[in-house]
Amino acid sequence: MPCLRQILFLICIILTSALAGKAQEQQSVRSLSFSGNSVFSASELEAQMNTRPKTFLERMTFWKPAPVFSPFVIEDDISRLRSHYMRNGYPSAVINYHTTAIAKGRKLKITVEISEGRPVLTGTVDWQMPLNAGERKLLEDVQGRLQLKPGKVLRDQEVYADESTVLRSFMDGGYPLARINRNLTLSADTSSAGLAFRIQPGPRSWFGNVSLSGDSLVPKSYILQQVTIKPGELFSAKTMNTTQKRLSSLDLFRFVTIRANTDSIENNQVPVAIRVSELPRWTVKAGAGYGAEDRLRLSAHITRRNFMGGARKLILEARHSYFDPVSLDLRFIQPNFPLYRVDLAVNPYFHIERERSYEVLRTGVGVTFLHSFGSRSSAWLTWNSERSILSDLTPEKSLREEDGYSRRNFKSGLTLGTSIDKANDIFDPTRGWKFTGFVSAAGVGLKSDYHYYKMSADVSRYFQPAPRLTLATRLKAGVISPYGERKVSPVEDRFLIGGASSLRGWARNAVSPVDSYGNQTGGESMLEGSAELRFPLYEIIGGALFVDAGNVWRDPFVYKLNELKYNAGLGIRIRTPIGPGRIDLAFPISEDRVKPMLFITIGHAY
Repeated sequence: MPCLRQILFLICIILTSALAGKAQEQQSVRSLSFSGNSVFSASELEAQMNTRPKTFLERMTFWKPAPVFSPFVIEDDISRLRSHYMRNGYPSAVINYHTTAIAKGRKLKITVEISEGRPVLTGTVDWQMPLNAGERKLLEDVQGRLQLKPGKVLRDQEVYADESTVLRSFMDGGYPLARINRNLTLSADTSSAGLAFRIQPGPRSWFGNVSLSGDSLVPKSYILQQVTIKPGELFSAKTMNTTQKRLSSLDLFRFVTIRANTDSIENNQVPVAIRVSELPRWTVKAGAGYGAEDRLRLSAHITRRNFMGGARKLILEARHSYFDPVSLDLRFIQPNFPLYRVDLAVNPYFHIERERSYEVLRTGVGVTFLHSFGSRSSAWLTWNSERSILSDLTPEKSLREEDGYSRRNFKSGLTLGTSIDKANDIFDPTRGWKFTGFVSAAGVGLKSDYHYYKMSADVSRYFQPAPRLTLATRLKAGVISPYGERKVSPVEDRFLIGGASSLRGWARNAVSPVDSYGNQTGGESMLEGSAELRFPLYEIIGGALFVDAGNVWRDPFVYKLNELKYNAGLGIRIRTPIGPGRIDLAFPISEDRVKPMLFITIGHAY
């Protein structure tokens, strides 16, 4: 028996030692701080490191283990920081770290101590030019855009940027083999460095033969019509990029590669090889879903590329939901007509739209000229002709024709609009801005039952007030102003707000002026504003806190700020390949009702 007690005692000692050793091996990072840094903020330095503690939000996920401390990783991090300072003009920076154990040695506080030292300043910048007059002109044309200036801190990225700027100038000016040699000379006290760049332009060259290959059934003659590279013209990398963009914008090819065969130059002629791979002629997409607002959603999208030859497209879109029982759109697109980067679209359509007070059947056709002036920016001019049939869904049948509404009407008009997207991400922007606006004039062209102007502007702005936080703001306004003898606007074209992408404390299109029976009639003035703070929670899951405000008024150009409706809410965001999945819970403020609204959808509200 005494022997058994001794054995158990030894086992306990061994287990305790092993657990203590394991705890010592698995020390976690409690905090990370920096001292002595003034050139770079703590967040900028932390971004260079793999060693990091849990953030405040990550501490809420207590079931997830804290980052484990590793001496090897932090030594590599310190080396990264030294390289970061060196690349940014502080080669004499001295960086060390020390740790403080807490929680019985299970956690560590890490302090990175930095002595930045003095920077190396840019001394003389000499672009050596054993060049002719034409070559000197190419250099002079870009000197105003160069970043290196005597007296500034010498940063590697500015050196590389200036070299790239000068090389592009020479490659656009007929020198495909241009090269730059760089020489750096430190001053005796290492406080400054002189830079000498020697440009080797190589022989001036011209475009040679242009060859086309690939698996495309698009006629070769049509593809070559989009090619701006002409044999015998002065070589230019910019011209090659223009051709690349033109061919890619046709939406006919999986990829387009354009290569200057500089290793095959003969008699200063540069052959160019273009290779394309065609997209499928037919593309069919279908989708189904369910939303709290529109209930069952069905959609189908059929595209026929190279329709009737060339880059023409025929697109059929069909959608169904509770508020859009039938939506059919057929679009014929003729690119580059009548000018390059101006597309002609002809769009016959048939829509049935349902609101609380009415249902409208629209049949019409739109003819649009669309000009793209950026990858995500465009402007358009549309002439639209439409016949509408309005069905009164109110119990009292209060939308009476004697009040000025026409159950059956014909409208025609012009719309000029633009969409500009300067945000840094199409699905989840954190910086930049977006704007969409249009001006319509109904009653232009053919005889129209209604005459009115309609204008709308929608601008969103994105900021990062702190690392990993995004503040998204939005302001939207609109107005309808009837003119002519009949001072009335069509009910179906008036403003209604509320819903998942609007005033989220109310149901879809629930905010509207009402008639004497309490039925919605829409308004001729609309104003909305929103602010939303977005932040990460756990891996692909994020959160949001938001405030919305807005209202609709019966008459044009009436905006009574004291009548704005407000809501506040919170939401969950889940990153997906097609945009963030969104769950929002919103509560009206200063309203008689306190019932919250819940929305589940895809994509940010703005």
